[in-house]
Amino acid sequence: APIRQVLSEYYDYIGELAARDEDIRGVPTGFIDLDNLLGGLQPSDLLIIAGRPGMGKCITCDTKIVNPETGQRIAIETLVRDEQASLLSLDSDYKLRPAKPTRFVDDGLKPAYLVRTALGREIKVTLSHPFLTLKGWRSLSTLTVGDYIATPRKITVFGDDGEQMYEAKILGYMLGDGSTRGQNPRFTNSNHRLRKDFSDAALHFPGTKASLKDTHGGRTPTIYVSGNLDFIKEERKHFANRLVVLRQKNLWTQVDLAKRVDVSASTIKNWENTLCVPTQHNFERLCDVLNINEEQLAPQGFSTISKNTPNSLSVWLQKQEVWGKAAADKDVPNCVYSYTKQKLALFLNRLFACDGSVYFQGDKQPVVSYSTVSEKLARSVQHLLLRYGVIARLRHRWMKYKDSKRLVYDLRITGVSNLSPFLNQISVFGKKEVIEKVIVYIQKTSSNTNLDVIPLDVWELIKQAKGDRTWRSIYDDIGLPPQANIHVGKRAPSRQRLLAIGQALNAQELINLAQSDIYWDKITTIKLIGKRQVYDLTVPDTHNFVADDMIVHNTGFALSIAKTAALTHKKHVAIFSLEMSNDQLVQRLLAQETGIDSQRLRAGKLEDSEWPKFTHAIEVLSDTTIFLDDTPSITPLQIRTKCRRLHLEYKLDLVIVDYLQLMSGDTRTNNRVQEVSYISRQMKILARELNVPVLAAAQLSRAVEKRVSKRPVLSDLRESGSLEQDADIVMFIYRPDMYEDEVDPSKKNTAEIIVAKHRNGPTGDIQLIFREKLAKFENAATQQVDLSQVT
Repeated sequence: APIRQVLSEYYDYIGELAARDEDIRGVPTGFIDLDNLLGGLQPSDLLIIAGRPGMGKCITCDTKIVNPETGQRIAIETLVRDEQASLLSLDSDYKLRPAKPTRFVDDGLKPAYLVRTALGREIKVTLSHPFLTLKGWRSLSTLTVGDYIATPRKITVFGDDGEQMYEAKILGYMLGDGSTRGQNPRFTNSNHRLRKDFSDAALHFPGTKASLKDTHGGRTPTIYVSGNLDFIKEERKHFANRLVVLRQKNLWTQVDLAKRVDVSASTIKNWENTLCVPTQHNFERLCDVLNINEEQLAPQGFSTISKNTPNSLSVWLQKQEVWGKAAADKDVPNCVYSYTKQKLALFLNRLFACDGSVYFQGDKQPVVSYSTVSEKLARSVQHLLLRYGVIARLRHRWMKYKDSKRLVYDLRITGVSNLSPFLNQISVFGKKEVIEKVIVYIQKTSSNTNLDVIPLDVWELIKQAKGDRTWRSIYDDIGLPPQANIHVGKRAPSRQRLLAIGQALNAQELINLAQSDIYWDKITTIKLIGKRQVYDLTVPDTHNFVADDMIVHNTGFALSIAKTAALTHKKHVAIFSLEMSNDQLVQRLLAQETGIDSQRLRAGKLEDSEWPKFTHAIEVLSDTTIFLDDTPSITPLQIRTKCRRLHLEYKLDLVIVDYLQLMSGDTRTNNRVQEVSYISRQMKILARELNVPVLAAAQLSRAVEKRVSKRPVLSDLRESGSLEQDADIVMFIYRPDMYEDEVDPSKKNTAEIIVAKHRNGPTGDIQLIFREKLAKFENAATQQVDLSQVT
């Protein structure tokens, strides 16, 4: 265009601004100080708003996640490194279902807290990490000892390894009364049935023999597993024959083979004459030279041809990382988590046969218990019991041992609802008589409703669902006499009672809670444990996942701008969300507009006084011109096409993308930096083409976590260079209480918007208030910004 034309248009534009007598020339954000600094969001500008994902809602690196497809428990550190995972997540009906995370967040070192519950479960999280309560998701900072949080009531997950059932027996016995230190595996037990069962299982490992050492009263009898020399002698002959055949097949002499293996010809001759066998190193080298698998020379393993190496059971125990462990260091090996339901039950059955007990406490209450000096083993067994719907309480005690004391960890299984599935699905080998007595007791006893109950807060939900109905009419519906007393508001109801009330009131939320996969566990400890490496995962839709047998939770600034622009200033806004669904975006907008906790909105837990606000917000937001698009992995060209169509029909004023690094770029390159460069260029082109501001959320790299000062700088932008270059404005969200150990009370719940780059104006810092439960940013006390003094 001729410069005369451009100057004329610009003259008219300045004339319009002067006539308006306003400082805000672009799209207002609603944040007064930010609008004063930027003059609003300007047409054709590309604005980047960046922050660290999760903002502190993290769990420590050693936290275990259950894979519902394989049964494996994997540390979150591994999942984040591999950027792939399957996990369990709690749905809106309070049922655990398989899910897959879409983001894997390494959040560096942060202060962590140990949270322990009445069941003895533990998890290490940051202070802002939310837990589910009956009043919605609440961050740890708002919880105290005595509060009840949601934990899994059952984790019905099993693997597909159902072969070699003897392996399950051996591991159960060795983790119980077995010794894995020394020359050979040993099993010490006074019950002859257990000793025979162990011996039979051990003999499934080739080339072994089981020997009994019994001092007849002096010490507890012990089974020793060692190599069977007769078996080894026969296997050596087979090895020698196979070696001769393979050597001749290659047309090699003994000298030829000796040179290739780097041994003497006489050594090869001795191998072929069964006078000796190779060392482990030479055996492996021999297989390499012959280009064969080791099984072709020794089908049942190297240990079956060598007298001077560990026997095949020892080798297998080493492979399972069980060998060499002291009693206090024992843990369930990884292979067990992939067992089928039947094989896993056999493992637990034999484990309890060694270190478990079945008895009547005070001749009245039946108890199944398990004791070990290994905390890791106790917690692993507690988890495995959960796969059968068995809830066990973990506690510890000091026990006298020789001339000192040692810590012992006890698992206790009580109550009909837990004893019944344990005895029916797992049981304890060798304790038939007492188990039969317990089964008779269970058949005569109703389930104890004092264990698995719903916290008192549920009465508030019952009150809302009840409305004006009388309790007498409800008693009639659930079959209770008028004089009955269900201790309304004073006693936590059982699941059965809550289900009956929910059905009488036709209240689906109460019915879901009664039939949920949740056990409400009481917090007993919240303790600072110092800085830890932490990670987080983003799970679409549900935004929670099961970690260490607890249920934990995982875009508010850009959304606040969108609401202000559309609602207050009647602007037309398009929002492209690659992370949240349209329903979740609407939920966030309604939470910001009504002031109702977004998690209570998700669960539909509105109080009577909140319904008018809710319906009014629906009406108000319905009158705005906001367009939502939740297409996953959308490309810049798809966004441009959709925006052009909207612009032609409605004339867009603002485009928001959340977030930029989730977009799919140029598929012709495998270079992520080039891909992000392509995306940022296309977003800038979109801003200029439509002459509207494009506000794109972006991620900061981990570099910010490694510095003493956690305030972000431009170089912290992930796949930086092009983002910084293409953007007209770069802003960072910084929340001091998420990064600093000791925060000035005046900075609690505050956020800074750091304008780090402003191509056409000043930079500076803006103070805001952050309302975590609403995911909402608000103006702080307005400050006077002297633009002449701002750099």
